Amino acid sequence: MRLEVLVGNSDPQVFPLNRPKILIGSHESCDIILQSEGVSRKHLVVLTEDDNYFVIDQGSVNGTFMNDERLVPGRRVEFTSFFPIRIADNTLITLLSDEEASDGGMMSELNTFVKEEISKPATKPSSSYSSSLQDATRAISLKDLQQAKTENLIKKRTESLSKKKAPPQSKKLDDRKRMKGVIFFTLLVFGFAFYWNVFLKQDQEQELLAQQVTGPAPQKKTVQQVASPPPPAFLLVDESVIVSKEKYAEILQNMSCMTDIEKYFCEKIKSIEKSSVQIGTTLYIFFDGSDYYVKAKDYLKAPVVAEGELVPVEKLEQYKKDLLYVSILLYFYQEIPRDLDYSLLKDLNLVFVMKVKIDEKKSDYATLAFHPETLEKFLPSLEQRYFELTRKFGAETLYFLKEYFRYF
Repeated sequence: MRLEVLVGNSDPQVFPLNRPKILIGSHESCDIILQSEGVSRKHLVVLTEDDNYFVIDQGSVNGTFMNDERLVPGRRVEFTSFFPIRIADNTLITLLSDEEASDGGMMSELNTFVKEEISKPATKPSSSYSSSLQDATRAISLKDLQQAKTENLIKKRTESLSKKKAPPQSKKLDDRKRMKGVIFFTLLVFGFAFYWNVFLKQDQEQELLAQQVTGPAPQKKTVQQVASPPPPAFLLVDESVIVSKEKYAEILQNMSCMTDIEKYFCEKIKSIEKSSVQIGTTLYIFFDGSDYYVKAKDYLKAPVVAEGELVPVEKLEQYKKDLLYVSILLYFYQEIPRDLDYSLLKDLNLVFVMKVKIDEKKSDYATLAFHPETLEKFLPSLEQRYFELTRKFGAETLYFLKEYFRYF
């Protein structure tokens, strides 16, 4: 069994009858504490004996009422679910079974019975004089006042429980709508997967087979056709680190790998030897990338023109620039370790300079300049699949990486 407590306009609260004796009042030592006007410090005791329940008023100031009769303090009175208890003017206590409590205490039969009992009119006096006097003055007895208070609390209880019971139906409707949305989304995903596997994948396989037989068809240079994940915007190094390529020869003369940070790079990156020097807050790292220039040609094909025609100068120059760009990215992908100690580098600008031998007479440079924290995030973004895409779509597929560094 449970106790349902309604205080004023608040929602009813349910408490278990899990002790033989439960004290109700406003004091903190009570089992059920009611902070409400009119409730005494120790107001009421509820007793459990086998399957019977009793209440005893503890001498409260504002009284305890059952069936609109004030209980005599100290006298034990049987407590049933048919007659709720009213404390003072604004607290109603109802005895509920576990089933009733789980159903929100909504018992239409009980409410109807109680309302009928407390709504019975008082017996009229037998004499005609008393009858006419009562009709004339409409005198209200003390019991009528108590009855009105109880009726008002029962009405509030019924309204509150009705509101509490309404939301589950609304929740069920929301759950149904949500379930329909999940089913629709699942069907959409399966439909797209089916379309991909049956149609698109088949087209790709046929295209790859055709390339194996006849070689890749010439591709038009268009805006990047494959979406690459855009990196977050990073703070680029100051333009003051950029020097002319003629100045590189002067810097190379001072290469020594003498300081701790210079030695760190000379030892960490195996492909450079005595090719690291710090000038102010900038660390220059030089390396030979001629082998990677050759590898880049495997990814980037020369511009295709009709037989007997010359490649336009602007296309040829762009192809050479793209070769340098892909070359230095290939170098970073294969040579730069992912476990650099960035705590040593935090206050420096890092400038990586790759020298490439174009032919017997000409050399060129490609340069990437980083903040250390940007380099740390850049290296994991280099993936082989992006280089493979350049075979079909050109160097544009790697242009998105320029958000990380200054390239010159």
